[in-house]
Amino acid sequence: MTVGGRGAVLVCGLLGGVGMSGGCRGGEGAGHEGATRGAETSTGQGTDAQGDGESSGSAGEGADGESESGTTGEPPPPFEPLPPVSALTKAKGFVTGLPPTDAELGAYVDDPATLSAMVDDWLETPEFRARTVTIFDQLLQQHASSANLAEHFDLSANDFSAAEDRTEGRLVAALGHAFAQTAWELVAQGRPFTEILTTRRMQLDVPQMMLLAAMDALPRDDVGGDLPSWVADAYPEMTLSVRWTGEPIPLASTLDPMSPDFMTWWLDEPPTDNCIAQLEGQSWTGRKAVQRAFELMLRLTPAKNGCSIGPQVFGEQDWELRPITVRVAEEGEQPMAFFDLATLRTTDELVLASDRVGFFTTLGFSANWLTNDSNQHRVNGNQTLIVALGRTFDPENVFVPADGAQVDEGHAEPGSTCYGCHKDLDPLRDFLRQSYTYAGMWRPDALQAEIPNVAYFSLEGSEPIAGRGVGDLAAAMAQHPRFAAAWTEKLCTLANADACVADDPELERIAARFADTDFDYRVLVKELVTSPVFTFASRTATSDELGTPVLPVTQDRFCAAMSQRVGVVDICALEGVLDAPKPLLKRHAALSFGVPPVSYGRSAERPFVATRPDVFSVAAIERLCLSIAEQWYGDQPGALWTPADRDDVLDHLVTEVMGIPMVDPRASELRVVLDQHWTQTSDDGATEADALRSTFVSACVSAAVASTSM
Repeated sequence: MTVGGRGAVLVCGLLGGVGMSGGCRGGEGAGHEGATRGAETSTGQGTDAQGDGESSGSAGEGADGESESGTTGEPPPPFEPLPPVSALTKAKGFVTGLPPTDAELGAYVDDPATLSAMVDDWLETPEFRARTVTIFDQLLQQHASSANLAEHFDLSANDFSAAEDRTEGRLVAALGHAFAQTAWELVAQGRPFTEILTTRRMQLDVPQMMLLAAMDALPRDDVGGDLPSWVADAYPEMTLSVRWTGEPIPLASTLDPMSPDFMTWWLDEPPTDNCIAQLEGQSWTGRKAVQRAFELMLRLTPAKNGCSIGPQVFGEQDWELRPITVRVAEEGEQPMAFFDLATLRTTDELVLASDRVGFFTTLGFSANWLTNDSNQHRVNGNQTLIVALGRTFDPENVFVPADGAQVDEGHAEPGSTCYGCHKDLDPLRDFLRQSYTYAGMWRPDALQAEIPNVAYFSLEGSEPIAGRGVGDLAAAMAQHPRFAAAWTEKLCTLANADACVADDPELERIAARFADTDFDYRVLVKELVTSPVFTFASRTATSDELGTPVLPVTQDRFCAAMSQRVGVVDICALEGVLDAPKPLLKRHAALSFGVPPVSYGRSAERPFVATRPDVFSVAAIERLCLSIAEQWYGDQPGALWTPADRDDVLDHLVTEVMGIPMVDPRASELRVVLDQHWTQTSDDGATEADALRSTFVSACVSAAVASTSM
């Protein structure tokens, strides 16, 4: 199929002059690579950087109408406002992933102050919810690797991989996405956003509830050794075995302590080969029986995975998230048994031995940032600080208890740079040590003797807060004055695809407004996207430092936009719900990872957002567009757009795929260019179906799609 060439270059040429001083590169025959390279900036950065009421920034002025630039006597750098069409496209794209409508563009060009009311409308759309959940996915650091999760649950990598396969790939994804949904519910209910730290009302599904309960039932000490299991103590006669012959045993009977078949597991698929001898006539008691029961809940038998499989435990409804209040068992109260499937399916409360509060005690976060007996909760303590307050420890930011006894001198030598950090970090990590062992399980009283009874939290000179356990740490961070500024800076970094100037008066105004409205996240979004720090409608300290760049699109924004604009759910196959053959799922997922995602590195205060496209991201976008064209454009069964719809297709490509409203002067020119490309490709010998696909690819890889605000 012929793609690219003159059509892509002409599309690039029409778009490259809008807000992109670097323009598009490439000439005749440069194809789609030239179209996406136009998203490069000319700011000289050249490196990758890590409500209610009206917005006071919506009229296009900063905190006081001017930035601080030039107050030192130096002339301010040249300033070129982002054109209105680019500013509006950027704003609606960031909030919803959708392009502006003709009416919105017309209203904004006539009066930029109308953006405030538009944002109010956008904040009520399902697209805003989806976009917000994606942002929370990026910023809350919940996505652990399979290898880390295997270690966290004391399973071999092979066993965890088998469990993931036998839950149809849902286990890892569910752990990664759950707290983003919890955070969204706080936003939807108008709760203070600081509750991402303090909430004990979590969005959980049944498998996650089971995993949390199982960790309490199978605790391990600081070096990974087994601790007594409350389940083994509560059911001393429990004996586990498996059967596959004779009368089938209902799963409900297997999981019922009052049943004579308690912990006798029926295998729906008989074992084969060596597994028969490993299972037949075998039984397990005590803690080993508890461990085997946990594994069978994940469809792992006590034999090899290759020749045996456990029964189906979880049904479709079990994977649905619902609000669950998580609390610590009171004295004398028994925690939830992980195998009590009937209760897990109906309860709105999960009683645990361990304290689970906020984003930083979830399974996703804990397994993402594993600790051990050397690190002793320093890494997850530091990452908690980064997510909550946008800070990591450094030697200049020091609080030391009066006697200095909390610093582990065996881990960092006194006088060293590392020791300076540990003087702050070690008192903080004690909150985590008081609640959890280094294996991530609840810490029993028997292991408290060597842990300081009091932990301390202080940051940037704040009054030290003494407390005990993760609940007190959550409360201390939630009330710290850095919270509002941290989340304003994070969101601004995502919005501009580069770090905003932290001491920009306009950014400080937005943070203050966020705090003054009891940390209303919707207010934060509105204040940001109607502010010149985002729209570049007027000069700010951020624009003085960054210029007014149009930057390459990130993975989440590209995939969300293409799903919405083509009309195919999960078009990049990142969520595992794309309705397509498995080979296509794998291809799209692999290609989408070539588009730079938003990510965090260990100890990085800001998210990593690519500021320049490279050959790999350009190729990934082009190949994804080509695969989309082959699947949903043409004359094949299942095609959404066919050559017979040529006029409608051209309108669709300009207004929906490229997101250029027809009232935009460029729209008619772009439509002509795409029409000519279609004709030329057909004249060169391509079929009409291939000419359509090539024309789609030209639109799909254009700067309007592959940048943040064209």
